[in-house]
Amino acid sequence: HEPSCASCCQTPRLRLPLLRKGSQKSSKRRKSGGGAAAAAPALNQTMFASFPADLVNVTWRLHRVSPLHAFSHDKTKLQDAAKLLAAAIQASNSKDTAIEIGGSRYRSGRVQTQITTLEGLTYSDHDPEAVKITVSRAKPQSKGGARDVILTAILLCVGGPEPQGSFVHFPLLLVKGLAAVTTLFTQWLQTTYDCRVGLLDPSPVHLAWIAIEWGSMTDADESDRQTRALELTFSTPVAVTELKTITFSVGHDSVVALHDSVRQHLDDSELEGNELLDALCRHFLGVFNIKLAACTLSRVGTPNAYIGSEGKLKLLPLPEAADGNSLLLLSFLTLVALQHRCQ
Repeated sequence: HEPSCASCCQTPRLRLPLLRKGSQKSSKRRKSGGGAAAAAPALNQTMFASFPADLVNVTWRLHRVSPLHAFSHDKTKLQDAAKLLAAAIQASNSKDTAIEIGGSRYRSGRVQTQITTLEGLTYSDHDPEAVKITVSRAKPQSKGGARDVILTAILLCVGGPEPQGSFVHFPLLLVKGLAAVTTLFTQWLQTTYDCRVGLLDPSPVHLAWIAIEWGSMTDADESDRQTRALELTFSTPVAVTELKTITFSVGHDSVVALHDSVRQHLDDSELEGNELLDALCRHFLGVFNIKLAACTLSRVGTPNAYIGSEGKLKLLPLPEAADGNSLLLLSFLTLVALQHRCQ
């Protein structure tokens, strides 16, 4: 018996209960995956058009967060929180803490912090508005008042649970910043809102589903033939010393054709993603005589994002007609963060 490529992701037959941004043409080409998705209410199309550009073309480190106690979106409360964060970072200066920027180390100095709401990152009516945190400081030896942004963080909940009492859910945290400042920020967040923050590293199962669900996505009018290829990176077993990773790139049109071919043999109410992944792995075995099923899926590149098992995410720019796929990807990652938080 030959192991399937899906078995390397340690997953049985999976069904993905996510909505896609529908269009008349795309619905004819492929149906939404999962019966749960079919019963969900229609999404507001204007919501997708407002996806914030702040998140695109930035490499984020994924974190998971437990519910925040007594958090408020009130503008005055956010300003007060920003002052507390600045004070916490400033206090590190008195503890002989240095921050490294551009290879040079110097004390944290006086920082500026800003905490604001960020529109366009909600999936349902009960999702709290996302929150953006920015920390900056004056550039060394700068006379023009130029500043370095040393941390940007986004707290968000896309399709998460309903609020409970005095707790606000932000299961997913995106961070780009210096390691020292990130540590100070997460410690402040835990102390101020009585929560826990941890790293979020997607498993091969999650990466496989991202490849399956978004590898064949297209814009609504299907006229863009420059859509990015599906890219799968596998880590080889430890016993293999000559080759550490294998990257398998498949053109977008080929992925769509293969997906449609696989769908013809499945029930219309289900999207059995393992079949698509297995077909790609069988093709690779036939051409290169290498069994990807013996390797571990460690990184995925789709038309809308790159994401790896080390917890790094980069959202890519999309045409407006397909922009909702980025929000749905964040919805999936919110669910992943909730699963990890409950473990």
